[in-house]
Amino acid sequence: MRRAKAKAMPQTGASSGGGSSEKALRVLHIVDREHFRRFGRMFRELGLALDDVGVRVSLATDDAEAAAEFEGTPVTAHLIPGLSGWRRWRIGGALEAARTGEPANVHLWGARSLAGVSRWAASQGASLVVHLTSEHDVQLLLRRTPAEHEQPVVCCQRHAEDLAQRWPTLTQSTPVCPPALLCAPELPESSVRDHVLGVLWTGVLDAASGVDLLIDALAEMSRQGFEAQLVLIGGGPAAHDVWRRVRRRGVQDCVSMTDGGRLWEHSIAGADVFVLPARHTVFSLPPLLAMSLGKVVIAEETQIADWLIAGETFVPFAPGAADELAARLIDAAQAKPAVRAIARSAAEYVRAHHGVSRMAASLHDVYRVRVSERRGASTGSER
Repeated sequence: MRRAKAKAMPQTGASSGGGSSEKALRVLHIVDREHFRRFGRMFRELGLALDDVGVRVSLATDDAEAAAEFEGTPVTAHLIPGLSGWRRWRIGGALEAARTGEPANVHLWGARSLAGVSRWAASQGASLVVHLTSEHDVQLLLRRTPAEHEQPVVCCQRHAEDLAQRWPTLTQSTPVCPPALLCAPELPESSVRDHVLGVLWTGVLDAASGVDLLIDALAEMSRQGFEAQLVLIGGGPAAHDVWRRVRRRGVQDCVSMTDGGRLWEHSIAGADVFVLPARHTVFSLPPLLAMSLGKVVIAEETQIADWLIAGETFVPFAPGAADELAARLIDAAQAKPAVRAIARSAAEYVRAHHGVSRMAASLHDVYRVRVSERRGASTGSER
């Protein structure tokens, strides 16, 4: 097979807050299309925040639209077709052809391309930070032994504990670095809405999504005389089954479906409620963005993410309980004080714990430590 040509986006700026480029830490972020769909604006905001703390970021992605967003920023974006799908097995060659420079650290988002990226990073003498953003990523890592140059980073404490059970000495200090965003300076105003309740869900429509439960809850709301408009953003193998269920429950006038990719970035602001009808195991930015905007987040109560705290950052309901989910949605429609208090608490929590500058500082520490360790190991081998 012929190797796909890698297209490099032009460098569009210089470091503004990190001193000279010669002294700055150089890091290559590898972000495939799926991660841009899940985290969207976070990568641009993180690139700018890292530049402020002295980290020069370049970024490789197979998402042309996302790559274009870095024009006019200190982040150099490289468009590389071979990051997703069947071409992942040639990822090392694609990265080499892209002329991404000589990064001290490579930061891989997700673990699906880990083997190929790890070999390439080792050949470059770079440390590899592997950001595990889902339970599936954790399971992939557990099937192998991390190489000396690899550093796992997780999004929640639960995943750090999972790794520590497997490798107590190796991963007892696995960094926990959750998603983050740049929040508006002012907390959003909490007000009673006088229109039809707007409900938003986004993700992959599959058997584990819990969307069937959400549709049943919507039908129960309608039966009790409460109106809501549900927007489902995302495609997947269960899309046709979901729409059949919508018609069978008679709520087709209340449901809109679109495989809109990152449409959630613009839709959350107009919604009243964001729903997680199942356990959130493939982490993404939408729940945090909804919280930061003062939206009511209603979620199944068995969440593992540290930022999803029942009664503090989200309104809980029992697993599989469509009637209870309907009741929580009705509470939101009626703007119950307890529900609004949780929404405000969530907005405050995100500002306190999930600011992008905080994330940049944490990653800067990880990068700096890894560079020091790699230099120490290199010096020791020369002796």
